[in-house]
Amino acid sequence: METSVDSSRYYNTLQVTKTATQDQIRDNYRRLVRQHQPELGGDIDLFHLIKEAYNVLKDPEKRSLYDRYGETLAPAEGTASGSDFGGAGGFYNMFGGAGMNFGQPPGGAQAPPSQPNSSSTSQNKTAKLYKDVTITFEEAYKGATKTVEIVRKIVPANFDIAQAQQCAGCNGRGIRITTRELSPGMIQQQSQCCDECQGSGYANSQFSETKNFQVMVARGTSDGDTVLLSNEGNQEPTEAQGDIEIRFKLNESHSVLKRDGADLRMTKTIPLVDALCGTKFTFTHLDGRVIEVKSPEDKTIRDGGSMTLIGFGMPKFVSNCNSTDQQTFGNLIITFTIEWPESICQQQKNGLRNIFRTSSQSPMQEANTEAETISESVVLESYIEEHRNPNPRETDSSQPTDFQGNSGENVEGGASPQCSQQ
Repeated sequence: METSVDSSRYYNTLQVTKTATQDQIRDNYRRLVRQHQPELGGDIDLFHLIKEAYNVLKDPEKRSLYDRYGETLAPAEGTASGSDFGGAGGFYNMFGGAGMNFGQPPGGAQAPPSQPNSSSTSQNKTAKLYKDVTITFEEAYKGATKTVEIVRKIVPANFDIAQAQQCAGCNGRGIRITTRELSPGMIQQQSQCCDECQGSGYANSQFSETKNFQVMVARGTSDGDTVLLSNEGNQEPTEAQGDIEIRFKLNESHSVLKRDGADLRMTKTIPLVDALCGTKFTFTHLDGRVIEVKSPEDKTIRDGGSMTLIGFGMPKFVSNCNSTDQQTFGNLIITFTIEWPESICQQQKNGLRNIFRTSSQSPMQEANTEAETISESVVLESYIEEHRNPNPRETDSSQPTDFQGNSGENVEGGASPQCSQQ
């Protein structure tokens, strides 16, 4: 009669039920290894337990044996119908050394390293690498190509897993266990990734490589946007090469402009006379153009009021779009602060009364452009709520850009956006 066994630990580790499908197990595994990746500060013990659990539950035969016998050894009469994994040693091999007591079989004997399952090797992919890259406000506007240095693990070209030997440093486990006595009768065991085999379990199976990739920053890129370098990440002897995910961190500090989705915002302080009679000033845009801004001749400017330059905001992000002709732009919204005089004399008061009584206006104050070369001269429009573009993307796509290969082209600033004139 079979005794009751506990076969729940691996399911609990992957946060699935015993009735979970292979897709559910795979999806949870990928999420968990990403969350607990040691390179990103994750717990290495939990990371290896997650991989250990997945190596069992992804294989229907191993999963069936685990459901029946748990992490104990199978009876000597055989483990499964039609299986040749009879006896304790066979069951240990079947689980790839993933048993209790840190994978040690009974009697303290060292089991040989597990052999990869040929039917699943092509389906499994090495865990993804992540790299944060900081970009400037100007690079997000104009587009750019960044050189990104990646340190990855590579399997030698002449490595043959069929003839590979288990790592002597960890006995094929991929991790090393150290024991420390805390007090008489109390010990502590700790595990860490084997530095001889880089966690693969095989001798001379991996080496570290530093490689530079040319990564394109698309125009309109936002903080947190990603680019995927397919099949350029770490290599494992028994898994397909992983990917690299580049995550952009945007430094939006700028002395004049602030980003608001696809729009840009500016605060401009002007004197009262300009608010009443009209204003003209210049600013340098993110791509280096000097823009001359004029208020409408027939409108005054209120304190706290806003006006809009149509099409002078950020490019709206379009995935895999290198052509500036395919992009649209947000708007530049300028909010005005009126600088009031602290006092005026009676003569000035009388002059103002006469001016407003006759409805005449003072000439527009000319901007002091000094030696600047004006790129464009545009007229503001009265701001309305419809001028806002809170979504920085042309389409509402949250999928990472899939960047094939390791070379990119610089994306230069394109044609100037069209602006409404009055």
